[in-house]
Amino acid sequence: MCAGRSADCGCGKCVHCVDFDRRGLASDVTILECGERSTIVDFQNLLTLARVAPNTSPRRVVILDELQNASSRAMDALLAITERPPSLLTFILLTSQIHKIPISLQSRMKHIETELLDSLSAKRFITQICDRENLVFEPEALSLLIAAVPGAPRLLLRTLEKVVANGRVTEKSVKEELNLDIVGHLDSVFAAILEGNIPRQFESLEQWKEQPARKLEFIDRYLGHVYYESFLRMRRVDPVLRGLDSEVTSKLCHRILQSSERLSISASDVWQGVLECVTNSTDTSDTKLAAIVLKLNSMLAAGAAAADPTVKPPRKARKTFYNSQNARGYLSFQNARAAWNTASFMMQHYGSLFNARLVMYGENSDAVVAETSELTRQLHMRLKEWSHRSDVHFHWMWQLEGLENGFSVRMVMSINDSFIPAARDWVHSCFLRRGRKLTASDVRWRTRNAHERAIEFHWRAVRSLIRGLDPQVAVIDDTGALVPVVTLLGIPLAWQAPLAHKKRKKQRGQSYSLGPTSLKLAQAENMPFLSAVDDCAWDAADSGWELKEFRDRVLERKDRIEVSSQIERVFSDQNAFTQARMTEELSACEAKRRKLAKDRQRSWRGWWLARTRDPVPSQARTS
Repeated sequence: MCAGRSADCGCGKCVHCVDFDRRGLASDVTILECGERSTIVDFQNLLTLARVAPNTSPRRVVILDELQNASSRAMDALLAITERPPSLLTFILLTSQIHKIPISLQSRMKHIETELLDSLSAKRFITQICDRENLVFEPEALSLLIAAVPGAPRLLLRTLEKVVANGRVTEKSVKEELNLDIVGHLDSVFAAILEGNIPRQFESLEQWKEQPARKLEFIDRYLGHVYYESFLRMRRVDPVLRGLDSEVTSKLCHRILQSSERLSISASDVWQGVLECVTNSTDTSDTKLAAIVLKLNSMLAAGAAAADPTVKPPRKARKTFYNSQNARGYLSFQNARAAWNTASFMMQHYGSLFNARLVMYGENSDAVVAETSELTRQLHMRLKEWSHRSDVHFHWMWQLEGLENGFSVRMVMSINDSFIPAARDWVHSCFLRRGRKLTASDVRWRTRNAHERAIEFHWRAVRSLIRGLDPQVAVIDDTGALVPVVTLLGIPLAWQAPLAHKKRKKQRGQSYSLGPTSLKLAQAENMPFLSAVDDCAWDAADSGWELKEFRDRVLERKDRIEVSSQIERVFSDQNAFTQARMTEELSACEAKRRKLAKDRQRSWRGWWLARTRDPVPSQARTS
């Protein structure tokens, strides 16, 4: 403003200098204390004055102090005038919290940053004020005041005024005014975290009467203090945290070292992960604070107990079958057992049932098997076209049988019920008319009628595949008597007949979805499948328990996915410690899942619980 100013001061003679000496403010300069007067009316009056040309000065200057305290409407009004400011107007915006100023307003201003006072300068400044005003103070009180308040002179003065208004400047009065009696609360919170006591953690947070953002700020400050003091061995005096419980801080450091050794990462990486876990934010709510404390609880958990390698699962009871040395022409028990277990696996894993049976006759075994393979391939393609899906529902099994005048392939299929008529029509009208070696009289369809239950048809279809099972294969029941397996599996007497053909390399087949690869992939989920036949639970063999097991497996799979997702959300930070803890927690969950098939909780009562005892098998012998 002064036209005759030198490098560091004005001339002292012009009208501007005279005004400044007389009232402490140059002419045409207006100051608004936003911290005290930040209403929209004051801003509107100020902005109206800003559009008026200066009286005696070359420019009008408007100074807005502590702009971060202005309301959002005031910010909008200020933004409007800064878009097209008057030519003779200069705005000077002062703030100690630049992050609270809208980016759109910051982009229209030239930034000049000044450094905050360091601790020594701040203490010298506040001491001079106390001496000049003849205030009695304790040196520890001033150290606490400087540590709790950033080095902004105006903020230091305002805080000092509040403390003096309540009496002498003592450490106790500073703590009461600034609500710094926090050491006990911090000790309580971290003691509960190290114990893994979640209810106590919430109770400690509720008893701590402070804003959530301030609580999080002090938790972050606590961790940083322990990190520097105990890990880096750097002496950092923090008057705010004077009097911390050394036992709690020692346990925290010990837990960090335990995690470092257990996870095979450096203690520095562990500390980095813990410090990154605490995100200081001014808009922290009680819910967000609780989530952060829970995350700290998970990060600093003692870790899952390692599985004892000496503990082995109990051995499965061996069931003894009495075999007739595979009488010529009969189906072996191994093949019948495989077919039954495959049908049971389909129900447990896919929740599907066989709903169609087909028999194909031919004079040559290779030709019949080849036609069967071509039928399944083309029918699978048709089902994809009809359903407009690549993962169409289609499972099948077949068994080759030898007849007196040729061979037959008995096939059972699981197809969507709505496609059964179309599939049957396609086989007779299209497949058999394209130069096939089979005729319409060589194919027999059988589907479930309205009077049959779905489960009954399913197992009857399976029995049709294993109808050539040797009737002399028997097992000891609970009473010690020999019972033929064909009777236990309910194979009708009219179906029991030898297959009457020489052994062929491939006598049975199934879809890829029921093959060994699919079974291996399904078992990789650590949910083993059950088998009533393997357990000699003959009463449950065809009862349909597999559909209940399927529903339980679906719920179990969803629960496991949710648990894994929760762990990944908790340990989402991309640092070495967080990722190592996530791997550890996921491995612990995986280890808990590696149980025997009968150990999982179910909605139905298994045969192993219903029976009072298992049959004790005798030594195998030939009947």
